[in-house]
Amino acid sequence: MRISENSTRRTTYLPNNPVKKNMVEEECSKPSPEDAHTQEAEDVKGDLLELSAEATQRTKDINDELQEMSDKLKDFTNQLEVARKQSQSAAKSWEILIKCLKIAMRIMSGDIVPRADHKYIAKHEPEMYSKALTMRMNKEDPKKHKRLSKKEDESEKTEKQDSMEKDSKAINTLVPALDETLLP
Repeated sequence: MRISENSTRRTTYLPNNPVKKNMVEEECSKPSPEDAHTQEAEDVKGDLLELSAEATQRTKDINDELQEMSDKLKDFTNQLEVARKQSQSAAKSWEILIKCLKIAMRIMSGDIVPRADHKYIAKHEPEMYSKALTMRMNKEDPKKHKRLSKKEDESEKTEKQDSMEKDSKAINTLVPALDETLLP
């Protein structure tokens, strides 16, 4: 074991050494040859980890960088989740608007539109509904349309069921974790 004159040595005894448990020794000077021989004998007897001041500083720097990167990754994933939710809600509102436009076109053209579609457009776009009714044309042979809003109602129910299942799974994973933290 060699140590240069300018270096600082830090010796840490690891916990599985029964004699010198958790002892930390710091030396700032060059050891004598006798101390070096004694130190080598101790290395054989117990687990010993020697790090220079530069190595410990480098380790701290690396750990700090890793923590910083981990924090940035968490922030980025949170931002992605928020953006995903916003895009989903925007897409949902566009789908509703498109359905309302289709229903309004059917009403204005004088075709027969199911009562559920009338309620759907009145609920989501009341101004569009009133304008469609005022602009309605009379047809001699109106076309009878199938319900457009039916798909929305079913998909809404399945989305609610899916979200409830996800919530229950999340709760089931959190409950054991809480039990572990609360138990002594």
